[in-house]
Amino acid sequence: MFNPKIASKLRALADRNWHIHTTYSTCAAPEMTPEHVLATADRLGLKSMALVDHHHPGDSHLDANLASLKSDVSRRPHRVEVILGAELSAYGIDRYAESLADIQAIDYRLYACNHYHVQSVAHPEQGWEHPDHPSPLGYKEHTLAILRKLIPSGRAHCIAHPYLGCYLSAYLDDVRAMTRLITNDELAELFALARRPYVAWEISTRHLIRDVPFARRYLDVGFEAGVDFHLGTDAHALCEIDPRPQVERLIEAMKAETVG
Repeated sequence: MFNPKIASKLRALADRNWHIHTTYSTCAAPEMTPEHVLATADRLGLKSMALVDHHHPGDSHLDANLASLKSDVSRRPHRVEVILGAELSAYGIDRYAESLADIQAIDYRLYACNHYHVQSVAHPEQGWEHPDHPSPLGYKEHTLAILRKLIPSGRAHCIAHPYLGCYLSAYLDDVRAMTRLITNDELAELFALARRPYVAWEISTRHLIRDVPFARRYLDVGFEAGVDFHLGTDAHALCEIDPRPQVERLIEAMKAETVG
């Protein structure tokens, strides 16, 4: 049976969006200029948002991009609280795209641990690490091993779209086969590991809707454990900035999955 408290907690988070990309991410739509993003957030009445452009293995100019983004944001009056950060990469077990010293000044460090589709043309040696056995079990164990190293490292403020197999479509016939293998006990173990360094976990509405059975377990276990959840839509277009429609679709999908 669907727990209605989950719905109320999700709705309480839906006035903020802590995962938005601007045109400083090459994958973002051309309309995602900082000016347009700020105007859209103000029009929607968002309380706060985090701008977290990608820094993949082999990328450069992280500091310069953040400085330019800060300048762009400061030039436009806005009501929404803006957190400037970056979506960084834990691209293997204890492998990172930047040194710990290089990221200390970043206000919000959102770490992706499952961008398995990312490969660096300029630096092939820095392409995303894959498990020795590319099976659902292999990817599950690899993802958990990355998280067990990352969480206590002092690098991450929040884990982006954790666990989900949405980036494995080129490697697995069923991308949800991996999340089915993750037990509730393993979720609870990693949630507990993140308490001491105060690492938050993302509720990625854009991705959880693709794996509703896992979404329900992830939220059930997480809210029960008192996890610090940050809601983000992983917006790459202006129409994705408002979390509320995605939150409602996720709630309805979880209700339907429960009935089914």
